[in-house]
Parts: sequence; C-alpha cells; structure tokens
Amino acid sequence: MDAQHLLARNSGLREALYSAITEIKSLKDKNKVLKEQKRRNRTQAHIDTLYQLTIKEKELQKSEQQWKSRCDALEASLIYKTNQLQKLTVNTKEQEQLVKKAQEEEKLKEELQEEMKQKDDLLKRAIQKRRNRTQANMDTLYQRNLKEKELQKSEQQWKIRCDALEASLIPKINQLQPCFLHQHCFLHQAFVPQ
Repeated sequence: MDAQHLLARNSGLREALYSAITEIKSLKDKNKVLKEQKRRNRTQAHIDTLYQLTIKEKELQKSEQQWKSRCDALEASLIYKTNQLQKLTVNTKEQEQLVKKAQEEEKLKEELQEEMKQKDDLLKRAIQKRRNRTQANMDTLYQRNLKEKELQKSEQQWKIRCDALEASLIPKINQLQPCFLHQHCFLHQAFVPQ
C-alpha cells in the first residue's frame, strides 16, 4: 500500500514538473512572437512617420516656392509700374490712372501678403500637427517600453517560480528514490521464489 502511494505521489510530482516545464516553454514561445510583432510594429510606425514627414516637407517646399515666385513676380511688376509712373509727366489723367493702378497693385500685394500669412499659419498648424503626431508616436514607444519591462518582470517571476518548484521537487524525488528502490527490492525478494 505504501509503495503504491509513493508511486502515485512520485507520478503526481513528475506530472506537475512536466506541466510547469511545458507552460514555461509555451510562455517563452508566446513572448518571442510578441517581441517580434512589437519590433515589426515599431519599425512600421517609424517608416510611416518618416514617409508622412517627407510628404509634408515636399508640400511645404512646393508651396513656399510657389508663393516666392508669385511674390517675386508681383514685386517686379510693382517696381516696373513705379518706374513707369515716374517717367510719365504731362498728362495728369494718365498719371492719376497709373497712381490708381499702383494703389490697386499695392492693395493686391497686401491681400497676397495676407493670404501668404494665412498660408504660413496653415503651415505652422500642419507642422504642429506633425509634431503632435511625432510626440504621440514617442508616447506610444514609451508605453511599449513600459509593457516590455512588465513582460520581462513577469517572465522573471515565472522563471523564479519554476526554478523554486524545480528546486523543491528535486530533493523530494531524491528522498523518494531510495525508499522506492528499497521497497522494490523487498517486494522482489518477497515474490520471487528462491
């Protein structure tokens, strides 16, 4: 009866140990898959951010070039018109018309400057949005790092738990083996005819 009890107990301990080892292997495999997925996600997010930044920079450069060309043309036109106005002499009506045109161009220039200011404000908001997205990405990376640390801590706790379980099982198995061998020899002698 004691031998069967010891065998059952030894078998239960062995099954618990195998179950713990299997669970550790499974957790390690899951952890490896999670780490790889996080690395891929982080790389893809970085690539996406760089792509968006490149697009916005190209748009900004294109817009700046367009506005610069337009302003340069208007400035050249204004200089030309001003020179013409200075060359005209006698006819007051013509001079008044040229002054009026110059005023209209000045007004147009002010309107364009106002439009340019609005565009600059839009660009500043776009840049701020991009900065906010970048900050959000940085915050996400920070949160991911925190989760990785928690995962590492959890893995360490499981490892300590499994090591402790293994350490407590080995002495018990070692204690049971001599007893089991002794009973086995005793049973063998008792049932084997001499």
